[in-house]
Amino acid sequence: MEPLQGERAREQARQLNSAPRRRTALIVDDCATLHAMMRDVLAPEYDCESVTSAEEAILVASRRTPDVIISDVVMEGTDGFELCRRIRADRRLHEIPLILLTSNPDPDGRATGLEEGADDYLSKPFRPRELLARVRWLVRLREARQEVLRQNRALERAHEELLSAQRQLLDAERLATVGMLATGLAHEINNPLAVVWAGFEQINESIRPEASLVPPKAEVTAEIDEIRGEVRSGLERIRGIAQKLAMLAAPEDNRRALVSVLAEIDRAVAIAHARLERVELKRRFEGPQAIQTVPGYLTQILAQVLINAADAVALLPHPRIEIRTRRAEDGIEIVVEDNGVGISAEVVPQIFDPFFTTKAPGQGSGLGLAICQRLIQRLGGSAQVASQVGRGTQFRLWVPLEAPGVDKALRPRRPIAAAGAAAPQSKY
Repeated sequence: MEPLQGERAREQARQLNSAPRRRTALIVDDCATLHAMMRDVLAPEYDCESVTSAEEAILVASRRTPDVIISDVVMEGTDGFELCRRIRADRRLHEIPLILLTSNPDPDGRATGLEEGADDYLSKPFRPRELLARVRWLVRLREARQEVLRQNRALERAHEELLSAQRQLLDAERLATVGMLATGLAHEINNPLAVVWAGFEQINESIRPEASLVPPKAEVTAEIDEIRGEVRSGLERIRGIAQKLAMLAAPEDNRRALVSVLAEIDRAVAIAHARLERVELKRRFEGPQAIQTVPGYLTQILAQVLINAADAVALLPHPRIEIRTRRAEDGIEIVVEDNGVGISAEVVPQIFDPFFTTKAPGQGSGLGLAICQRLIQRLGGSAQVASQVGRGTQFRLWVPLEAPGVDKALRPRRPIAAAGAAAPQSKY
């Protein structure tokens, strides 16, 4: 018998949970008789609450947000017209349907009530069936409007997601095209570059003072050394561009391993060390200590970001860069923030484009961040950049705890420890 009673109780609970929500009505009137009449009319479909003043109505509506408000026009203190004005001025309550009731035969009263924001206006004594029909209509109209708004928001979200997917697809196609071009271009550059390097070294050997029968004058030697330095610098720049083109076109690394995030950051700092000598470097580490990903990718990405940040603060009297990490969703967020010169809002969307650079001519190839973007995408992560001219730049990198393609067998047997606290705000 007891199991049967328990099953019945569970069935009743399921029916109660699946039943539609009871709508609520707020009745505002200082007449107890009218309260009782309206409750009798609305109670079969609405949970009714009664108050005797506009001030009480505002307080109750703010706490519980009724589906409809029915108010008398004439009350002690604030009248129904003022209640309309206050309800419509409150952004939390302005969409609640409001019906005014009055026994005043003045024909202008209806117009005044509607002008003040009432949705309907009824004369007393009211007909119960008419009141219920008007309440039903206004509540359904509001619910239909809310449903349209919900659908519009859903469509907007779907549209944004579609645009985002389209942008990612275009970026992937563009990078793939650039990668194909980079492969051929790097090959075409390397071959003649090797010949030029060999010729340059032969010329260096032939113009050494000890190799010359007639030693050149000191000023000639200085001029030759200057020209030789410029040529060497140009050749090294060409070789660096060719190497970056080759990196941009490099096939994806399919290795996955448990990688220490802090070790990758340390290696990136070591690579950028020469640029960071004058910089006050702050570190704040929270969240996962290790993730399953491609070894070395984070180092390459962060080294380039740190070099860019160091260049941005190079001319400041007090250059600062902060690196911080925290857990974010199913991954780790790494933020590199500087107090440098910043980037204009018009330029920010272009910084990941191949060959685009904000540096002076001859100081950057414009391939560093394009390579970063390619590596971030291969990790299944994302990158965002926020910047203000004169106030600095923030590079925000998100990487999943497991990069795409991780074999189940490679997953750590123990869960990775993570701190739940949010990353502290930068002091600068």
